[in-house]
Amino acid sequence: MMTRDEFEALCGYVYGPGWRSNMLAGVLGVGERAVRYWRSGERAIPEEVKDKLVAIASETFRARRKIETSKFSALAASMTSEDVCTLLAKVLLE
Repeated sequence: MMTRDEFEALCGYVYGPGWRSNMLAGVLGVGERAVRYWRSGERAIPEEVKDKLVAIASETFRARRKIETSKFSALAASMTSEDVCTLLAKVLLE
C-alpha cells in the first residue's frame, strides 16, 4: 500500500513541488476530490493508482535521463581536449 508521503513524493517528482490535484486527476481519469482525499490521507490510495503513478514516474525518469544524456552529448561534442582536461582537473581537485 502506498503511503501519503510516497504519493506526495512521486507526484512532486512528476509534476514539481507546486503540483495541483487537477494535474493528476486528468491523467488518471478521476475527480480532483479523489486526489485531494489521497493527498490528505483521508482515503487509501488504490493499488491501480499506485501502479499508474509509478509507471508515470518511471517514464518521467527515463525521459529526463534521455534529455540530460543528449545535453551532455552535445556539450561533450563541443568541448576541446583542453576543456576536458580543465574540467577533469577541477573535479579531481575538489
